[in-house]
Amino acid sequence: LRELCKARHPERQVFVVSEDCNVKLKDFAAFMRRHKGLRALAFLDPYGMQVSHEALKVFKGLGVDMWILFPSAIGIGRMLQNDIRKIPERHWELMTKTLGMSRAEIEQAFYADHGTDLFGAAVVKKLGDPTKRVLEAYRGKLLDIWKHVSDAHELRNSIGVPMFHFILASQNPNAKKIADDIIKRAQNGQ
Repeated sequence: LRELCKARHPERQVFVVSEDCNVKLKDFAAFMRRHKGLRALAFLDPYGMQVSHEALKVFKGLGVDMWILFPSAIGIGRMLQNDIRKIPERHWELMTKTLGMSRAEIEQAFYADHGTDLFGAAVVKKLGDPTKRVLEAYRGKLLDIWKHVSDAHELRNSIGVPMFHFILASQNPNAKKIADDIIKRAQNGQ
């Protein structure tokens, strides 16, 4: 990627970083705070659910437009079991870290009480359309950081199953308008 960027845009300063994203995002935000007036366009393509919401919060108020490839369906969506009692603790940790939501907030956003089972234990089941709910929860959390968040472009695998959503977060309303137009064209096959 670095070589491709240099070849296509030799006059531009382009940085490609392949390290712990959470650390590098904080370093990047600190750099932007030291150099007021700079603007940046960032593409965030994390490996799975490695980017924490805490690492993104450092961009509040900064002039960074960030395209994020969010693993809505293959990450969070797969961890949301139909029966809430079957979610392993490690999945709870990953979901709270990635979404920036407490366990109680996740339960409220994605589950509903369905009474009790034969033994009197509470039965809590997943609500319908979990991928859409995950996306809306994530977009809401991004709006706590950036003033504008685009519509999402859904990316599917070869058999049509949703996997990711591509989203732009920005402080600039014009960036959102442009992103929404790009996404609309992509969805219409243009």
